[in-house]
Amino acid sequence: MGGPSEGSVDVDALAAGASEAEPPLGGFGNDLLALFYTSGTTGLPKAVMHSHFSSLASAQIWLEVDRDQDSVMGTGAIIWGIGFPALVGPAFYAGMTLVLEQDWGPSNFLKVVPREKVTHVSLIPSFFSALLGSDEHEGVDLSSLKAIVLGGEPLLPALRERIMKRVPG
Repeated sequence: MGGPSEGSVDVDALAAGASEAEPPLGGFGNDLLALFYTSGTTGLPKAVMHSHFSSLASAQIWLEVDRDQDSVMGTGAIIWGIGFPALVGPAFYAGMTLVLEQDWGPSNFLKVVPREKVTHVSLIPSFFSALLGSDEHEGVDLSSLKAIVLGGEPLLPALRERIMKRVPG
């Protein structure tokens, strides 16, 4: 933006030459749905392509997880791009109630899960490292949790065992 430079695309020139007409609707399969930027496990920023298929696959995970009319998906604020296709959309797609919290850190998690009877969460393993790394979780009723989907980073066997011991169901 701001004019042309060597080895780059002039976004201003592209925008100036763009049509004002609405683009045709449609997108499916491997068509690009969105680019989400992440540092991932490398710590280096990169764009991750999500297609319509990958978004649908995320939603379908929740159709294969046991749930019923009382299931509640708990999540933090959807400030990161993958939040909607990975959590909000799938929760609605699977017919779950959705609890959105601005703060989804361990302390608030320990308040919200028992209060809202959250049954389903999708988190990264390091969240549970932080949660179980202090005594704050002891004595908190997490028995409503029925399904925990973890991703985004490796899950070490020792942490998996700690999670399963703390949330045995």
